[in-house]
Amino acid sequence: MRRCPPALLAILLFCPLAFAQRFHYGPKIGFTANDTYYSTMDESKPYVFGGFAQMHLWSMLYFDAEGLYRRKGYDTSKAYLPMPAPPTVNLDQFWLSRATVNNWDFPFLLKGYILPGQPRLTPFLEGGYVLRIANEHAEVTNQYATNPTTYTLHSNYTRNGIAAGGGLSIKLTGRFTLEPGYRYTHIYKRSYGSLDSHDIFVGFRF
Repeated sequence: MRRCPPALLAILLFCPLAFAQRFHYGPKIGFTANDTYYSTMDESKPYVFGGFAQMHLWSMLYFDAEGLYRRKGYDTSKAYLPMPAPPTVNLDQFWLSRATVNNWDFPFLLKGYILPGQPRLTPFLEGGYVLRIANEHAEVTNQYATNPTTYTLHSNYTRNGIAAGGGLSIKLTGRFTLEPGYRYTHIYKRSYGSLDSHDIFVGFRF
């Protein structure tokens, strides 16, 4: 029987350990701390959840790829009812809408851990690009008209954005780390009335 070369044996023994040290993953949950539409018509849900995969690049620098779901929505009738419609508007052309927007955010971030001498508590900073894929379902009504009409609209679109934030990495066991943090997300060409997000997250890193 042929003997296994020592170099091959070393690769087989140590590659799984190196892979485990180089890659991390885990779930992430959180909530949005601000209204994502104007407060008078916001119907967004505050929760955000998903997961992430992390790759070690160099020293204390890592690359994170995430997939996060958030549900947004608005009802423009809340901005006017029970008030009458604006008197300067042609009532037959004054449309009100209610929409539900399912958003999938895909942040691609560089994350830097600082103060590496602290084995249990390590602050971090992060920032990068965000791709948003959205599915919007809207009901549009000219309800002030003599004969009100309602249309149902569906649309799918993508948006680009940026994100930046920071937090604290808390090592609980050899492989399990808790990472609470804050993140600001700015999306370009936002949907009607939407605002930037200020999110509080907790990541569970393995």
